[in-house]
Amino acid sequence: MLIVLPWLPAYWDDNFFLYFVTGKLNSPGLQSFITSGWMKGLVSGLGLVNIAAGVWDIFKFRNSVALLSGGAPERAVSLPSDRPS
Repeated sequence: MLIVLPWLPAYWDDNFFLYFVTGKLNSPGLQSFITSGWMKGLVSGLGLVNIAAGVWDIFKFRNSVALLSGGAPERAVSLPSDRPS
């Protein structure tokens, strides 16, 4: 939602809450800043970071459960041992 909604004028540009807050603060410059492309890009980027963090958590879930239960985490790559054979 954070990726798409800033670019839909019905949700971002015609926002009652935005008009209310900028009216109470007597700051029309804030309204133009929030509706600018820079802010829309920032919010969309935050949505992409949120999705990336969720995917990261999906792949690291087993390690997190193992650490919380007191066990050793699974390793995706085995490390060479320092002991001579």
